[in-house]
Amino acid sequence: MSKGTLKKKKVEIITVCICVVLIAAILAILIVFNKSKDFVYNKHLDEAVISIDDENITLKDFSYYIYIVEKQINDMAIKYNPDDPNDFWNTHFKNSLDSVFTRDYAKQLAKDLCEYDYIMEKETAIHNIYVTESEKESIKADAKDTYDDFSQKAKDNTRLSEEDIYNILCRRKLVEKYAVRAAQQVKSDGFAGDSASLLDYDGEYYKEMIKSRYNVTENNKLLDKITMGRVTVN
Repeated sequence: MSKGTLKKKKVEIITVCICVVLIAAILAILIVFNKSKDFVYNKHLDEAVISIDDENITLKDFSYYIYIVEKQINDMAIKYNPDDPNDFWNTHFKNSLDSVFTRDYAKQLAKDLCEYDYIMEKETAIHNIYVTESEKESIKADAKDTYDDFSQKAKDNTRLSEEDIYNILCRRKLVEKYAVRAAQQVKSDGFAGDSASLLDYDGEYYKEMIKSRYNVTENNKLLDKITMGRVTVN
């Protein structure tokens, strides 16, 4: 076989590989689109998306976590491509040694943060931790700022009110205070390292010593219909 023929074969193989990758990417986008095109988000707000023991978390409650994750990633998307932020949402996101589809990473992060807050709130109940009046006043201001930051699309889809956001932020304040208090217990249980990191939503102590004691169930049928990057951001 001549050098010219070999070179031609290599070009053909490279071309085929590129085509396969492009087709796979297009199919992935079409699958996501087809899953969500008939899904009307605000028609499912009362449905349970996550259950922790006997407590159901509705899609409406979960919407706050979609909002904070979408906001964070969309800020990155705008920097990546100001003319078409959606371009970034269709890429792979590298957060560790592995890379995942950005929309999948965002959904997993929203689930992790939501489950963390509800589980840790349950832990606060046995430690007499509460939100003070001065903290409540500050949280009210934060809730107003957050609601004012909502796009019209976010308001229409999530139907979250300023009061809803206030209640969610109160829960997050309880969790924050409990994490500070629990730091000493982390050391007592023999875990080495930064206590704050160990107690975070992806921390070793939280996963092994706290979350493992709860029965967490996710409604994948509903979750699969949610397309991150299209719920609260334009």
